[in-house]
Amino acid sequence: MAKRYLFGKDFTFTFFPIDDKGNAITADSLVNAYVFTDANKPDRAAAIAGTNALQTIAAWSANGNGYDLTVTAIDDPDTSSDEYQRQYWIAINFKLASGEQTQTALIELIMSRPVGYGEELNVTAAVLEKYYPAIDGFVSDTDQADIIEEAAEHVKGVLKSRNWEYWMITEPGELRSAVIWRSLYQIALAELSEQEAGFSVLLEESKENYGNAMERLKVRLDTDLDGEPERPQNFGNYMRIMI
Repeated sequence: MAKRYLFGKDFTFTFFPIDDKGNAITADSLVNAYVFTDANKPDRAAAIAGTNALQTIAAWSANGNGYDLTVTAIDDPDTSSDEYQRQYWIAINFKLASGEQTQTALIELIMSRPVGYGEELNVTAAVLEKYYPAIDGFVSDTDQADIIEEAAEHVKGVLKSRNWEYWMITEPGELRSAVIWRSLYQIALAELSEQEAGFSVLLEESKENYGNAMERLKVRLDTDLDGEPERPQNFGNYMRIMI
């Protein structure tokens, strides 16, 4: 799924110019960039000229292989509409070399309303230590935080492989449980050795509990964000093979 940007808040769009083989290329300068609404998808001429553009961007800043453009907060055009997200567009006019021809890239910009849960998803080192207090003696809080981040990205990756996102899930408690047990699994796997045989028990327990948490997660998709899940789905054995 394309990255989503929220209505009602400034955000940074990072543009990554590439060649026909997908390799990153360096650009010389931004000529200008334009944002267009879903009602005014531009053709190439409009993308170059900015005809009917919602806003104009005049500068960018280099960021690794990309270029950051600041987009001023965009309002939801109809807050009473059932459309929770809209397909906007950003046209970027730039030069690869000084004094040369202007290039134009037209990219979709998915604008969306924010969503939220009635419970916290965040997992911390203190949470992991409640599940397995001995971890504190082997893994620092900083390292635990890094592992938790990796575990969360793993779970997100599994969801994305099914074309699902965190914000579609209506059972955040099971997502949090999956991140906890995935974190403990990764720690046990990293720490396991002959001198630390106790981690073999944690390894198996974490693996089993992570799989169980994902299997329990009846992913009820609320794809139109009307507050009512469309259908229950169970990851089942699919999740088990992703560990």
